[in-house]
Amino acid sequence: MLLSKDPYRPELHFTAPFGWLNDPNGLVYVNGEWHLFYQYYPHSNQWGDMHWGHAVSHNFLEWKHLPIALKPNELGVCFSGSAVIDKNNVTGFFDEGDLNLVAFYTNTIGLSSNQPDGLQMSSIASSKDGISFDQHLAINPIIPNSGSKHFRDPKVVWHEEAQHWNMVVTEGEEIGIYSSINLKQWKKESNWGRHESFHNNSPWECPDLFPMIDDQGVKRWVLVIGIIERNVYTPGSGTHYVIGDFDGKTFSNINPADTVLWMDYGRDFYATQSWSNTPDNRCVAIAWMSNWMYANEVPATSHRSAMSFPRELSLVTTAQGLRIAQAFPCEGLVQNKNYINETKLQLNQSVELSPSNQASVMHMTLNMSEGSAFTLAPFTHNNLVYHFKRQSDDIVISSVRKTDVAGSSRFNQDFPHENCFVVRASDQLTLSIVRDRTSFELLVSDGLYSSTESMFNQDFGPFNITATEGFINIISFNELVKEVL
Repeated sequence: MLLSKDPYRPELHFTAPFGWLNDPNGLVYVNGEWHLFYQYYPHSNQWGDMHWGHAVSHNFLEWKHLPIALKPNELGVCFSGSAVIDKNNVTGFFDEGDLNLVAFYTNTIGLSSNQPDGLQMSSIASSKDGISFDQHLAINPIIPNSGSKHFRDPKVVWHEEAQHWNMVVTEGEEIGIYSSINLKQWKKESNWGRHESFHNNSPWECPDLFPMIDDQGVKRWVLVIGIIERNVYTPGSGTHYVIGDFDGKTFSNINPADTVLWMDYGRDFYATQSWSNTPDNRCVAIAWMSNWMYANEVPATSHRSAMSFPRELSLVTTAQGLRIAQAFPCEGLVQNKNYINETKLQLNQSVELSPSNQASVMHMTLNMSEGSAFTLAPFTHNNLVYHFKRQSDDIVISSVRKTDVAGSSRFNQDFPHENCFVVRASDQLTLSIVRDRTSFELLVSDGLYSSTESMFNQDFGPFNITATEGFINIISFNELVKEVL
């Protein structure tokens, strides 16, 4: 699919019509539509007083923008949260035939330079038609702040065995766990995380909690947590996850307490959230594709930031234990004519994988002998280059990102970076890729590893693979593009 004339407006990724966008919020599926709410400031392309923007899609590619869902009011601005369908009308908000959509968000009042976090509280809103919302000033906040500086981002999920709703919410560097029968009155059950997972003296953010059936048929619960500041895996902001068991009151980690599992090894994958009420219990998630080190500084004009391409999640058994595997949903995509089968690349030989100005999803399988290496160069001028080097039992994947478009001094300083992560070698290496005007998303080894990078280019040229040591065999390659109706 050839891109639009806006040089920084992607073709395959969601962006706001104008203004600032960050965390995905309130993800819920209902009546054949994927609802995406998001942190939104409609009056500038810089972060400001947060609203909830709103859009719907039937295939993750074609999005219909809807009116702003939540707006600042007497209780403050509207930070991140979640949404569910109140099928049994336990809130009493709805009449027969209504959509029964209930949203939970962080009301934050008193923001100032002296109090940058304000006073944070959990509030409720409802919609009978999925478009217009009642923010229920008379009953909010449903969970007042009990003294925590960081008390935000409520995620609500149904617990079938316990027959109640649960909420997880950031409480500093811990996760508070609450339960409710009617979604309006909440009971504190426990806290999790004080001495587990990753800590860097910065608050945890944007928790997500959802059940999954692993590849052995066992039900597990996955807790996803965002972390900000410079000493995460890639500086600025990053996302990690914990696999455990959850009885509706307490969460327990199945891995050692110091285990840290990263959702993504790139710079631009944060605030990951999953959709609720999905068909066939699909677990589909999306993230904000930017980084707090430079998000306000990227060289865009009409809008700032995009969402990642959605990810379909599964739990698979590896030699290291259970891990999340990610895949790109393919609704609305069709096979392009560009495919490669059984191609051997000799030293310094290149092949073009995708032409200039084409946004697409690609899948490739190849094998590498020990000592072989290759590069992926998805953009012109080698502004972003991935280098794959096969060692005895591992493949070392390193990347270098440079600026192609000059921006502010902070952008010029913080956007370039070098990165490296290691994956286990196997007989065949699988890569799934989404390349768009301003981003490159890479899934490695059947989706067990992910790397997401934003990019701002003067020219969106061809995408090449080059053998740099030894030789590589491309077993198969195919490319999917957006269907033109």
